[in-house]
Parts: sequence; structure tokens; C-alpha cells
Amino acid sequence: MSDDVIEEYTNDCRIVHEERMLPDLYHFERSGYRIKSFENPDKARLYADIYELVGGFDEGNSGKRGVPPTVARADEDIRMAYFTASVSVTYAARAFEIDIERVLEKIQRLRERAEEQRSQQTGDE
Repeated sequence: MSDDVIEEYTNDCRIVHEERMLPDLYHFERSGYRIKSFENPDKARLYADIYELVGGFDEGNSGKRGVPPTVARADEDIRMAYFTASVSVTYAARAFEIDIERVLEKIQRLRERAEEQRSQQTGDE
């Protein structure tokens, strides 16, 4: 088993790849603390984008399929992305009663917003 940082973000967050027997895991961490783990690196990156755009959130009392208050108050794109990262794109499409393709379009725009925000933060430093 080994851990490798595969993404680092300006807000002291990162994604760590943990090689294991089965399956490998991708952990979203902040300040060295593990926030959430994923079997899919794209879901970990999407979670990081959401975390960045809303300024962080706490899933502590939100349950398995619950939504943290900060995410619930955010725009629809954020909520769709959160459902996709936490459950699946199919779940998000059904929850919002739209096609999977539409969810994927909104997620792509969200990723672009997060990248733009990160590049602005990097430029400010």
C-alpha cells in the first residue's frame, strides 16, 4: 500500500491516491485530515470542485444521502454535482428529472467555474 498526492489545491486541500489490494481509493483531504473517500478519481475531483466553489462544507450530520446545508443553499448546478459525486450521475438526473446529458453539461460548466476560481486565487497570490 502507498499514498500519492495526485492533485493539490490552493485552499490546503488535496486528493490522495491510496493503492490497496482492491479497490484503490482517492481521498479528498483538507489540512491533512481525510474528508471523504472515493473509488473513482473523477468523483474525488468533482467533490473538490464543489468544495472550492461553496467555500467548504461539513457533511457531519447529513447522513448517507443527505446534503450539507451549504450545498443545499447553493445553486442547482452545485446540488447536481454533489449528488453525482456522492451517489451517481443517474441519481442526480432522476432527482432533478432531467437527462443524464444535461447533468453532465452542468457538471462541465461547474468544473470550468472551479478552475477559473482557482486560477484567480493563484493569480492573487
